[in-house]
Amino acid sequence: MEKVLKNEKDVLQLLNIAIETGRILIENGAEVYRVEDTLERICNSWYGLDAIEVFAMTTSVFVTVKFQGYPYTEIVREKNPSIRLNKIELINQFSREFCSTNMSLKEAEKEIRKINETIPTSLFIRSLGAGVTSAFFSIMFGGNYLDFLSSLLIGLLVYWILNLPRNFFIPIFIVDLLSGLLSSALATIFISMGFGANLDMIIIGTLMPYVPGVAITNAIRDILAGDYVSGVMTTAKAIFTAIAIALGVGIVLAIYFGGYGWII
Repeated sequence: MEKVLKNEKDVLQLLNIAIETGRILIENGAEVYRVEDTLERICNSWYGLDAIEVFAMTTSVFVTVKFQGYPYTEIVREKNPSIRLNKIELINQFSREFCSTNMSLKEAEKEIRKINETIPTSLFIRSLGAGVTSAFFSIMFGGNYLDFLSSLLIGLLVYWILNLPRNFFIPIFIVDLLSGLLSSALATIFISMGFGANLDMIIIGTLMPYVPGVAITNAIRDILAGDYVSGVMTTAKAIFTAIAIALGVGIVLAIYFGGYGWII
């Protein structure tokens, strides 16, 4: 089958495939430069377009194509992106197949729907992963076996609480604040009960899954590549995440070490 765009309907289908691919990538934590590169490859895999322009940011994707002298544009925005590598892997596999085979536009739309309908990993498994990560970080920073067990339980509980299904919107700054607040509050409770030896190791371990390391790395990469808008936006997000976490921890520790340890 010859991959040629014949009419406006084909153009709109291809544009929809590209923008949905970009939405899934942005929504699940893909790097901005990879989003732009993937969408350009998808649009270039079919003949007939006069021009292709793709612009991506950390929360938005803009795609414009020109067909027979007329521009067609689609925009998508994702307010609360997260990191789900399984969907990124699926969409990357789809984009490679779409560009290298004779996959039709209808088949591509079906594949994207399947990816959208992919059942995410259960909350318990993700919470357990956060707990195990927290536990090993506490050991890595010098904690003992009690700190390991405390970090495991606290990391699991905090992640589970923060990711419970809810019918209302909570600003991301508040979620980050709560991660620091809950982690340090539970750590002080465990220490007060004698279930733990090093308060600092437990808190550090349980907070490591929330440290914006990926965001900082991506921001540096974007800035070095000349994507200053995305780089500055990601840097700002990482800074505010760190401030929120530190504020949450600081509130609890100020109370605990300020003579109110008996409350906890």
